[in-house]
Amino acid sequence: MKLLDGSRDLPGDAETTLVACRAAFDVSRSPAHDALFFDEKVVPGLVRYAARGAAELQGGSEEYVEALVYCAGALKNLTNDEASLRRLAAAGVAGVACDLARACAARATTRHVARLAAQAAGALRNLSGDRGALKPLEAGGASRALAALLVPFEGDADVVLHAARALAKLSLHEGTRRALHGHRDGLDALADALRASFDARRDDPRRSQAAVRLAFGLGNLAAGRDETRAALADRAPEIARLAGRAARDFVDDANDEAAEQLSIRLVRLAANAAITPEVGVAVATHQAVAILPEALDAALRRDCEELALNVVSCVTNLSYYALEGRARGLFADLDAVCVSLLAVTVHENHEAVSEAARAFGNFSRDEDARRAMRRLGVVEALVLLLGHPARDVVFAATGALVNAAVDGRDVLWEHKAHEELVAVVRRAGVQDLDLAAVACKALHNLLLDAATGTAAELLGAATHGRLLDTLGELVAVADDDDFLAAAGALRTILEV
Repeated sequence: MKLLDGSRDLPGDAETTLVACRAAFDVSRSPAHDALFFDEKVVPGLVRYAARGAAELQGGSEEYVEALVYCAGALKNLTNDEASLRRLAAAGVAGVACDLARACAARATTRHVARLAAQAAGALRNLSGDRGALKPLEAGGASRALAALLVPFEGDADVVLHAARALAKLSLHEGTRRALHGHRDGLDALADALRASFDARRDDPRRSQAAVRLAFGLGNLAAGRDETRAALADRAPEIARLAGRAARDFVDDANDEAAEQLSIRLVRLAANAAITPEVGVAVATHQAVAILPEALDAALRRDCEELALNVVSCVTNLSYYALEGRARGLFADLDAVCVSLLAVTVHENHEAVSEAARAFGNFSRDEDARRAMRRLGVVEALVLLLGHPARDVVFAATGALVNAAVDGRDVLWEHKAHEELVAVVRRAGVQDLDLAAVACKALHNLLLDAATGTAAELLGAATHGRLLDTLGELVAVADDDDFLAAAGALRTILEV
């Protein structure tokens, strides 16, 4: 261990260096010895040797690779102690682990290099879990260094899994994921590794675990930037295929926990990538995602709330493109989609209910879809949601009724939508003019074909009077152009 004292140079001959690094690795396997590495200044020695070895390996020399494996292994073992992570990152472990990963990616030639890559990726995986290590990891280029390992070591399940775990953690923070935004080589490496890991998920549990984490990381990246989603545009059919396959696995086997986890992550990836129209249309019209309504039904039956929420969010994002390519893909059977989403409107998860109402709002732009919504009881459900305690649910339901009130108004009158919408305007008041404006638009459309002078009769005298009084009070104090326009149009009908 004294040979690795950071205050002196390392021994020059390969055999002595190997013995020293192997000894450090053996000692590091016991957490009881962690303090020794700091007290005896062994950590700086390991870091210095690893930095020198990474540079030599990058330059083409593999003379000291076996010693480097033990050196990196000792550093990785030290990162198993959460209490030491910040201290290790500050000592240069984060930066040198990034250097080692890059060197391995450039020189993926031997079994020892693969072992070295696994140790470097393992150290980065552990460091990625500590917020105090994020700055050194960002400075060291950890995200790109890890992504660079995925292609040359695609056949090594350990390297891929360690890298995937680290990338999943780094994708949670903008500082460390920034390097991959729009970076086509890095994103392609993640997508290729995801596809390969998913296709091999039945052969090796490590592959299934890697697929879950790669999908999680890509999902986080896709949620953040248009440039990243644009870079994934060519991958849209593949994303749809994987999400659909995972959902099918979940539907077919209620006891397959791995399928559930894969479905959660892959459906979320599809949902986030679909924010960009080019990706969204390609995913929505892919036959593989036609399974999503069935997957939603299964998730609700089995009380798999996270998967249910992700499927609803995905369907909602894809519903922006429901009018394109209706002959195939998710919306070829619009009734099945509506029935599945209708079941969500009574779920206790307010976010899921809001997402379902938003999807119905997107569907309601189409006349055929509005007819289906009336026939299946969706419009009635939306009216009931106007009394929901969650503001986001009420806003989404009200927005859907703006279009639903364009035609087929009988069902709205039958279920007293006018009374609920007036109540929404009054509850929203001046504190929530956005909601009040949407409710005014829905009421306007509901009354649009009413004969002149019949608004009071249709609404009921008391409701008509309350609405006029409320609008007068709000208009007098409001300073919101959208609300003032909506309220003005509604008052014109009410006062005739």
